[in-house]
Amino acid sequence: MEAVSESVEYTPFKVALAKMERVTRGSHEFEVSDSVDRLEARGAFDVRTVVDDGILGMGSATIGVEAELREGSSLLVVRTGSTGGRPQIELVDGDLRAFSGSGDSIELERARDASDVDELLRLVHGECRADVTLRAINSPQESGFHWISTVNRLQQVLTTGWLSLARTIETGPRVLIVGDLQAASLKTRGCLVLGPDAPRPREVPTCGPVTLVSRGPDPSIFIEPVWVHRVPATPELELFGTLNGVARMSIWHYLATGVNDSGTEFNASFLGPRAVTVAIRPMRGVDSIRGGTRSLDRSRGHPVRMEFARQALSLAIIDANDVDSAATPALGTARSLYQISQQGSIAQALQARRTALETTWAASKTAASSAREFASKATERTIVQIGVVAGILVAQVREALLLTRPASCWWFSRAWAYPAYW
Repeated sequence: MEAVSESVEYTPFKVALAKMERVTRGSHEFEVSDSVDRLEARGAFDVRTVVDDGILGMGSATIGVEAELREGSSLLVVRTGSTGGRPQIELVDGDLRAFSGSGDSIELERARDASDVDELLRLVHGECRADVTLRAINSPQESGFHWISTVNRLQQVLTTGWLSLARTIETGPRVLIVGDLQAASLKTRGCLVLGPDAPRPREVPTCGPVTLVSRGPDPSIFIEPVWVHRVPATPELELFGTLNGVARMSIWHYLATGVNDSGTEFNASFLGPRAVTVAIRPMRGVDSIRGGTRSLDRSRGHPVRMEFARQALSLAIIDANDVDSAATPALGTARSLYQISQQGSIAQALQARRTALETTWAASKTAASSAREFASKATERTIVQIGVVAGILVAQVREALLLTRPASCWWFSRAWAYPAYW
């Protein structure tokens, strides 16, 4: 969960929407369209109506107003709000004199150069028509939330463009304001859905780090919707059923080896011992996503487990009717494959450890033998050296004795050795 800053305010965008609603629900004929973070209204009026009702004065940092003034082949565009500062007046095509009732464009040029919208419109002749476009644009990074007009519109987007919505929410704040949800609020694993009058969230769901690269957005945006605060007459079954159906599609989009999008449904491919491709369609009901949710929880963020899950699914799924029923047994098969792989890894690790110990033991024995052999040879060399030194010392002593004895000793020794001398 991620804390929401105290500076997050819904007020600026709510004020912009109130202004848009006041104009579009008045006497004017506007065609209103909306999408996520954007509300647009288009209408055609005479210039006097635009001036009198102050439509161009609605421009602000949140609301952009664009008026296209046409006279014959001439086109003059006026923009206020959401332009980064001063209003913009641009002659796109034709002659500026075509918009002047007197045919004199000098004052119009002065008003254009000064970006004086009020003066410009005062000078334009009253028969000129203006195609006005009002755009209220929400900046999620500044406001801290995404916006959509109604619950029905949300269900339409979920049905026809869930993948785009999921990617939009995933990359920005995971808070979605629904215009007619009042003070009600609900949450999923990865998103908060609030009415404009609901209390500001203290925390918003976030997705933890995912090491596995996937084509699909985070499925937790739609999984397990529950009410946080509910008000009377809040639509429940329709929205929750739609969310569960989209959660199912997002899970299989995430688990598939490959996908081929085709509007409201897509083809999911699972490659393993078999190659199988099935069409994934939205289905209501919590039971239809339980097996896929468990497979997602087991393999999410773990490349090895994900690979075994895809291997098992390629064996368990025969056609589209098997997708939900095959998820649970495939999960058991994937878990067994993973455990076997871990046992094999452990056996390989033990064998490597045993080999390392044997190598170390053999090396130590060789080193000890070499040390003993070296020591014995060193001892023999020492004894020989001691004997040689002793022989040298004896020889030197004998020579010294022979050099120092007297002549009588020499005669006596000869007489003793040879008795014939007697």
